[in-house]
Amino acid sequence: MFGFISIGLYILYLFKTIRHASKEEEIEVVEMNKVLESITENIEKTNKKVKIKMVLVVKLGLIFIVLGGELLVFSAEKLIEITGISEEFFGFVILAFVTKIEELTLVFKSIKKESVEIGLGGMIGKIIWNLSFTFGVSGIIAMNINFSLILLLNWLILLGLILYYHFKSTKKSLNRKDAIILTIFLLMFLLINFFKV
Repeated sequence: MFGFISIGLYILYLFKTIRHASKEEEIEVVEMNKVLESITENIEKTNKKVKIKMVLVVKLGLIFIVLGGELLVFSAEKLIEITGISEEFFGFVILAFVTKIEELTLVFKSIKKESVEIGLGGMIGKIIWNLSFTFGVSGIIAMNINFSLILLLNWLILLGLILYYHFKSTKKSLNRKDAIILTIFLLMFLLINFFKV
């Protein structure tokens, strides 16, 4: 049931985002025409061989994603057996850090190119995707996700972060003081999970 609610929330988020985007200021027609012209030129330049290669690369990429997921779960189980650490710690700290490296790279590149919104948007979008769609589908498949104390504490930290970001979004800026507060949230998260080990 919780999985269906999570997926429903994700669909609601999608509709709200689409409606918000449609209400934003209209893009100038000149800029849109330039974009359309460049897209048309790019389509004309690509030939059928390139399109076939692109389709094959995408299919191969999807196969590797599925295989990578299977290998990740298999290797995680073996690492947990060898090291004796708890599944919660492995998931909350180690796996979470490893899977966030790509987002950190995206944020640093977007800061370097002075397009911070792209990096932050990617991170926020992935969090929303994980909390709603991924968690929802997992809940439907697993049918029963047990809530432990460590999960509850991590949810409370997440709730605190969401409330903090909601408060900061009204001011529309983040500064060094905010960075310190966010670092404190991270340290609390790490300490709670380390003491659980």
